[in-house]
Amino acid sequence: RIQILFEVYMEGFLNTVDHNGNKEIVPCGLTFQKDGKVIGLPLLSVEANIQIIANGAQVTLHQYFMNGYPESLMATYFFPIECDAAVCFFEARFDGRILTGKVETKEDARKEFSQAIEDNQTAFLLEEVKSDILELFIGNLNPGSECEIIIKYIHNIPIQEGSPRFTLPTTIAPRFIPHGDIDNDVISSINLQYLDTKDIPIAIKANLSSTSEIKSISSPTHKISSDINSKKNNDGMYCGNVELKLSLTDMDKDFVLVYDCIHANETSIIIEKHGSSSAMILSLTPHFEIKDEKCEFVFLVDCSGSMGGESIGKARDALKIFLRSLPEDSYFNIYKFGTSYEKLFDTSSQYGDKSMKKANSYAAKIEADLGGTVILDPLQDIISSKKLHGYEKRIIVLTDGQVSNTSSVLSTIKYGNCRVFSLGIGSSASRELVKGMAIQGNGISLFCTLNEPMYNKVITLLNAAKVMAVSIDRIELFNEHGDKVESEDTFTTSLPMMIYSNERVTYCLINQHLNDHVNKVICQCRHGNKEVEIVFTSEFLFHLNTTQIIHQLTVAKVIKECLIGDEEKCAIPQLIDLALKYGLVTNATSLLCIDADSSAIISRDQMENRKIGREIMGMRRGLLACGLVASTSLASTNTKMLRKGGFGFPSFSLPKISFTRSKKSKKSVAARCKATNGSHKCDISKDEMVKVLELSNFKGIFTGIKEFCTIINIDEERFKKQNTIKASDDIFLTYACLIYLKARHDSDRNAWSLIIDKSEGWLRKQNPNLDQLRKLDLEAFFREAISN
Repeated sequence: RIQILFEVYMEGFLNTVDHNGNKEIVPCGLTFQKDGKVIGLPLLSVEANIQIIANGAQVTLHQYFMNGYPESLMATYFFPIECDAAVCFFEARFDGRILTGKVETKEDARKEFSQAIEDNQTAFLLEEVKSDILELFIGNLNPGSECEIIIKYIHNIPIQEGSPRFTLPTTIAPRFIPHGDIDNDVISSINLQYLDTKDIPIAIKANLSSTSEIKSISSPTHKISSDINSKKNNDGMYCGNVELKLSLTDMDKDFVLVYDCIHANETSIIIEKHGSSSAMILSLTPHFEIKDEKCEFVFLVDCSGSMGGESIGKARDALKIFLRSLPEDSYFNIYKFGTSYEKLFDTSSQYGDKSMKKANSYAAKIEADLGGTVILDPLQDIISSKKLHGYEKRIIVLTDGQVSNTSSVLSTIKYGNCRVFSLGIGSSASRELVKGMAIQGNGISLFCTLNEPMYNKVITLLNAAKVMAVSIDRIELFNEHGDKVESEDTFTTSLPMMIYSNERVTYCLINQHLNDHVNKVICQCRHGNKEVEIVFTSEFLFHLNTTQIIHQLTVAKVIKECLIGDEEKCAIPQLIDLALKYGLVTNATSLLCIDADSSAIISRDQMENRKIGREIMGMRRGLLACGLVASTSLASTNTKMLRKGGFGFPSFSLPKISFTRSKKSKKSVAARCKATNGSHKCDISKDEMVKVLELSNFKGIFTGIKEFCTIINIDEERFKKQNTIKASDDIFLTYACLIYLKARHDSDRNAWSLIIDKSEGWLRKQNPNLDQLRKLDLEAFFREAISN
């Protein structure tokens, strides 16, 4: 009887849409049911301790709750993590007792949990319901109990734009359900709403250990304090520390930490010995020349309601620069999607002045007006369209949303035979979707907060998309005697593809009987018809013997890679055995802990355990671990509500500006600066840059001297007088814009570098007297003209 009750409970709480498509509330945060209402348990405080070692992170979360009600409770708790993360430790402390979780198969753990509830014992069950969402069940929590929940999880840290980028997810965003997509994916769609709760303190500490010296530590989302140690520790690592104390309202967005290293993209190989087993993580960056390919570029931009406001404006700016940065010999198209989708051209158009102007006009009118997020239909249309002879298809996806049919999307890309590059915007973007699309499409994925310029990241994706990937055929290990190390009992991730010279790829290996000391690794690579051998000797190797984090990271990555886009593989015995051995939660294993001494205290009749009613709440982005409620919806999310809030600490650092305007200017820099989401930032310099770049055509030729002078607010006649060599207007302005961008917007070089490459190539073809042009001190002129 109790087993049936538990199954009904699981059905009611996990499946958010029944077979008729009806909507149900799903609780998020630690919540329970009382008198038909979803109630959040008071959250007292939160602590997050982050340990970063080279390419991996271990996050330890301490969350303190209290049951202030007169009855025992059955409570549930949804929790966001990185999609490639794996929970490796769980502990609950309450009533003077400490319970430590053990990993079991999901089926066994559910049976034991049900039996514990039947025996009136306090029990905890932690499950993975999606790759980036966990659910915790707490049964028979005593009245008046204060409960400390400790969760540890580990994941790999990606390199983005040359810097390691760590993210601590704090939100679960709404997931749109496409029409007819009524599958049984647990919590396949969630719309969150705050429950009434007081503000509570949150403390975050991070310790960084890097194989390369750390130059700086920053956060694009929160104000932090940090210190860096320039000396190596006993393990040969450079260290840094980060600390911030804030409150619950400051965590309405994910916490992002970026740290720059002197050799962030240098190859490193970390080998960890644990008992008779060894684990290896190889981080490889290609530093040889990678050739461009002729490509058909398809830009797929999310125009659903959640993209409204600042996000869609940034997308328009990114498109404008993207259109001017394409290689001259290429084809392109623009798709915009929401509940439905539209495309600019019936079939991709050859890149030229006419097609670029049409696309630019189209991009300028893009709005967030297409409802929900249905990405599968346009993806299928793009992938199934006829391939152009001699051109490789590349898809660049920009989205801030989440969808219920992620598996279908990833499966479509996996078998679609074209490469995909993805950009996730803000905290709402599904990390499972964005990262998964790039993994299955042999591309790269990036994430952009609302405080970061989007066009830099779009051009990074374009840079990666336009080059031929380097495939790795095999990786071989050798010991100190030069003998090849072999073992049949080895698990690895698939051999990665190297995308371009600014991107790091990761390969993981775990060998359970590796007795030899590895001191050389050889990678056999292929670039087109060319074979490349890369040899890594002991100077690139770092050996660890004090932890098993590298083992857990490796196993987690192997398992996640096997499962992504193919969840039927979750029951493979070898994968389950690995998860059980290293204590990892997967979609086939769960963490369970039971307090056998609590049965005499709790009365079954006192416990509150009710199914959630069909009440539809308002839709907002919400915080996890703060007592939240969620609901599903077949409609699009409310854009304004999603963007409300913004209680981040103010940041008083302005972008570097080479020139300043005088007080006589119609609008001073200070007057045109604005504060957004608690962060003070100045957009005038960025706006000017985008407008200047809009003066270029598809060949990188700049036209419109009058418009240029108006944009940067200088005297047109004085500017024309600088053309003392009487060059044509096109040549003079193109050269002037080149100098202007390099002088004033060097920090945004990534955004305009492809345009200027075309400009410089065109100038060389014109054979002007470049020596005379170089004698013009235009940089000094710009500085003086603007300051006056």
